Amino acid sequence: MKALSTRGRIVLLVILAALPALALTIYSTWDERARAQLQAVDNMRRLALQAAQRQQQIIESAKQTLAAISLNPASVQYDQKSCNAFLAELLTRSSNLCHSMGIFGADGLLICNAIPWQGKV
Repeated sequence: MKALSTRGRIVLLVILAALPALALTIYSTWDERARAQLQAVDNMRRLALQAAQRQQQIIESAKQTLAAISLNPASVQYDQKSCNAFLAELLTRSSNLCHSMGIFGADGLLICNAIPWQGKV
């Protein structure tokens, strides 16, 4: 085996000197990726929880709206103008969850509606 020349020794020394920096770069990149992955999992868990809570709020709001409609006074049920006004008031309190509200009879005809209706269902 041939002895290394001065140039070969210098190149070997430069490579050996660069190895710790390369190892540190690889380790830092790996550690940063692991932290980013944990953060992404945590963010996804938090977003899923928020979405589930939002859906629960929507369902609870719908239940409360249906309960309010069921407590509708009998005088309002048979007067379309009063019924429309009652539903319009409920719609304003629904915190923008609904675009409109209406009550349909058993025959499928619209009895009253919070917003004037021009078309067919």
